[in-house]
Amino acid sequence: MSRRDDLEAKGIVPSAYDEDYINRQEDTIYQQELVPALPDVDSTLPETVEEARAELDSTLLSIRLSTTSGAIRHGRVLNILQKHPSLATEKFGFYPHRGYPLHLMAGAYPSATVDILEGLYALDRRGIYREGESLRGNHPLICACEVGAKPEILQFFLSKDPELASLRKGTSKHVALHRAVRRFRTSMDSLKDLIDAYPEALALQDENGMTPIDHAFNFSCNPETLQYLLEQCPEQSNQLLIGGSTCALVDIFRADLSILETSLSLAIPQMERVDCRLFYDDECYNHSRSVLRHLQKSTNLRDIRLRLDGDCFFTDPSIVPIVHGLMNHHNSQLRELAISLDFENGRRGPYEIGGGIELCDALWEVAAEKLERLELESFSFQDSGASLAGLLLCTTSPTSTLRELQLNLVRVSTEERVARRREYRSADWKMLGAWRRCRLEKLSLVNCHMDVSRSFLVAFLEETVHMPALKDFELRFDAFPQEYTTEDIDNRHNYDTEPPFDGMWHMDLTEPIFQLLSRGRLEALTIRGPLVRLDRLLPLLTPNYDGPGVVPLRKLRLTEDMCKEPVPLESIKALVQLMAFNDTLTDVLVRDESYRLFSRYIRYTSCLNRYGRSHFAIGSTRATVAKGLEILAHVPKEVQIQDAVFQRHQIVFGVLKHAPLSWCCFL
Repeated sequence: MSRRDDLEAKGIVPSAYDEDYINRQEDTIYQQELVPALPDVDSTLPETVEEARAELDSTLLSIRLSTTSGAIRHGRVLNILQKHPSLATEKFGFYPHRGYPLHLMAGAYPSATVDILEGLYALDRRGIYREGESLRGNHPLICACEVGAKPEILQFFLSKDPELASLRKGTSKHVALHRAVRRFRTSMDSLKDLIDAYPEALALQDENGMTPIDHAFNFSCNPETLQYLLEQCPEQSNQLLIGGSTCALVDIFRADLSILETSLSLAIPQMERVDCRLFYDDECYNHSRSVLRHLQKSTNLRDIRLRLDGDCFFTDPSIVPIVHGLMNHHNSQLRELAISLDFENGRRGPYEIGGGIELCDALWEVAAEKLERLELESFSFQDSGASLAGLLLCTTSPTSTLRELQLNLVRVSTEERVARRREYRSADWKMLGAWRRCRLEKLSLVNCHMDVSRSFLVAFLEETVHMPALKDFELRFDAFPQEYTTEDIDNRHNYDTEPPFDGMWHMDLTEPIFQLLSRGRLEALTIRGPLVRLDRLLPLLTPNYDGPGVVPLRKLRLTEDMCKEPVPLESIKALVQLMAFNDTLTDVLVRDESYRLFSRYIRYTSCLNRYGRSHFAIGSTRATVAKGLEILAHVPKEVQIQDAVFQRHQIVFGVLKHAPLSWCCFL
């Protein structure tokens, strides 16, 4: 089943993106003239391997893309391979559909037959385990599931090895069930066979945290598929992800509204937790409202994570009351709320619309009393901080439940800009004392645009030092922020690989950060960006430093991935000293793979990343540390390693030996 067929079965009109994807598939064949007129099966077969390979290349590709099908074409493929068996283990096709013959034939819906697959399997018995070069790196069973293959095709692969249902390969780490439930016409018999072969797949998450039930809800657009999975669902699978894990619009929001209503009626009553990402635009406006209504009516939900993307959250007067209702529900269901706005590509905010100030103030009051976590993204406070202070002051109450606040790409205007946009003169955000009085336990500032200057950041850190309950602090610049201007049309997403704002190169917040640490309240610290020099900060934390003494950190993430130089060798030595005496430090992250050269970023991949990275992850033990040291001791001869690099990595591995319960993540 092609992508166009699947969309038509779901009642979805292909978008421009879909049409582009489908056209690129067809152009792969027709523009490159890869499908010549082939003779019948009875015609003379190619004599040479070169002739056979040229014909197979075009034939198999056309089968994979379903431009032609039938026993004649498939029979000819098998006849050619039987005459030239070595070709059965070669890859055919062109990007993005390149794979072994068994891959391409498994995905030839609807005309693939068991007889043809049996013949191919006899020529290449290891083919059922191979990964395609592209095809997302999947094995043949997943290729068959992706096109909604007939039950007998899936049964053929499972009869050869039932373990195929549990293989997690490909870029998305899907098992076969993840892919099968996304197709509208996948039969219940196929799902039953996959579940019987690997029952644990029902609760298995892919790399985006989505289970087969999540995939079925968001992509199958088939309530029968969803109902069948829910009936088979183990008790521990009581959470649902609505809206997908990325910004792409999922199929259920593009299909008929009645399909979404039916799916919600089936799934919501069985769930205790829902992670929901809603988009507000013309295409899915009614669908998003429907989801909110079902969440509001639910009596079983105990935990809701809600993310609202789009301007309509504030421009539609009916949305805010629904969110208030979720927060004021007697079960206090809503735990996390994330609001991501896009007012004119980030150049306007909710405070500029009619009633926006009152809406925000009312929202902050309820959020502080009901939520545990609040995230604001692309949110413009159109004053110098008084409105933001109003949010923080709501957390000063002893009854406040809000413990975590993340400000992502939040903008606070300067006084000069305020004069043009607000009717009243705003107060200085520091004089309100909001930061010193709020009871947040975790504060994250991610690429914030609050007058990014050293003077502002130092003043902000001076306030943060006095936050009474702060335990986890994050100051992270994933990419350099540009200065916020209303005239800059290119400032849409506030990211730039070579931004004009270079002031951060000259910032040094080592001393203010140390003052924050010296208060002794922080348990976790994350600093990302060229703001702190490890070679200066770490010595301040060692016993030899004449100061406050040991900082009882539990997690330490100090990265210099955007600095002009990699993590200095002296810094790593100081980190060894720090971990040697600080028994509370169990989480260390050091990033050492980026260089800045001629105003461009060049990714630096060291021998550590090439030969040791697979052995290190969250949860690494001393055994994996020993393995890493062994890897460094037996680096292949063909790899040229500078003495300084080798010494650096020996010291880095040595850091792990000093951490009592440590894991160390090298990214």
